[in-house]
Amino acid sequence: CGRVDLMDEPLMRVMASSGCSMVFYGMESGSDRVLTKIRKRFTAKQARDVIARSSRYFDVYVSFIWGFPFETLADFQETMDSTEFVSELGGTPWLFSLAPLPMSSLYLQYRDALVLPDGWFVNMAGPQRDEMVQTVLQYPGVFSGFYRYPTTGFEEKYKMIQQRGLMEHGAQTVFLDGLLVSRWT
Repeated sequence: CGRVDLMDEPLMRVMASSGCSMVFYGMESGSDRVLTKIRKRFTAKQARDVIARSSRYFDVYVSFIWGFPFETLADFQETMDSTEFVSELGGTPWLFSLAPLPMSSLYLQYRDALVLPDGWFVNMAGPQRDEMVQTVLQYPGVFSGFYRYPTTGFEEKYKMIQQRGLMEHGAQTVFLDGLLVSRWT
């Protein structure tokens, strides 16, 4: 795992000569507006430059997150453009939907707006299914990972993901201070 704001060409050379063959960056968004809001401390152009240089040394994987409550369709389009950029370099873009992380600044700011997607409990089975569903519904602060933030143009964004042939890899949560915590769903 690497940080685009800490990577430079000399470090890439040292890593590659030491046997490193793959890097994974958390770019998260192609929109400078979103990157600023989540305090990533780099611009989309800076990230693309590092990713392009890295692709000369390593197999490159880049994660992107969609579904921020403040993300516009224009922001999302910039993210889609960045996934295409990564693909054109021969890298692998990974796309994750944003999931709430309890007590993060993002969660605290938007917790009253959380939504539970339709059909979310389809995979829950067994004799305790109804009890589990009720527990999730009763304690959204504890089980916030089942919820999502409302985001502008959700359906249009999801169609764009499908049209680009991208596969959603699960859910990731993010602090507004730039720390990233991921979890597969």
